[in-house]
Amino acid sequence: MNITHTWRLLGTGALLVTSAVAGAQDRAQGSGIKISKDNSVPARVSTVPSTTTTTVTSAGDVTINSTAFSLTSYANMTEANMLAHLLSGDSLEIELASLAQLKATDPRVRDYATMLATEHRDHLAKALRMTPDEHITPVALVYDPEGIRLQETLNSLRTLSAGPAWDEAFVRFNVQHHQNELDLLNLNAKNAHDDDFEALVGATQVALTKHRDMGRTVATNIGITLP
Repeated sequence: MNITHTWRLLGTGALLVTSAVAGAQDRAQGSGIKISKDNSVPARVSTVPSTTTTTVTSAGDVTINSTAFSLTSYANMTEANMLAHLLSGDSLEIELASLAQLKATDPRVRDYATMLATEHRDHLAKALRMTPDEHITPVALVYDPEGIRLQETLNSLRTLSAGPAWDEAFVRFNVQHHQNELDLLNLNAKNAHDDDFEALVGATQVALTKHRDMGRTVATNIGITLP
């Protein structure tokens, strides 16, 4: 299954901000995998807080406006919610890392992006097996701020010019993003009851830690000071 088909399978609208106003259920064309929306959380699209991240280097600056991360939005995820979030996140991470392979100017950043693209593709393939093998149907949260933030950052970095500031923005985002993902999975790992899905969540926690720490190493190596 290629990545483009996988992203159609999940449905951008179903898993990101438009899930708040979409119908009660989407079925991907030809996929056989049903994506439902969890309506237990009220939509808050109109009041989503945003953050502005400005990356400044000697070559210029990059400004990205994005939704603020909110751990409380992930207070009680089910297995179905976690699976939908992982599938969506892997798909967007692959797109972002593939973009960095093309636009990053520092070879160390490109190498980091290559590792991310490869490992998220592998993870996506494993996560996709949860529906046919473990009968877990992905159910997207109504409000997924980190998913929205990832999509917004991808959109912004697509339009911005390549250069040292672009590289810095990519690395900074990935360090914080993988920490956010680790935090929300740590909060909800107890809700993984299926043995194989529990193993997937555990492996994901290990991978997120690795990706965060490698991002920190790249940041140090190219002269970025992280908080």
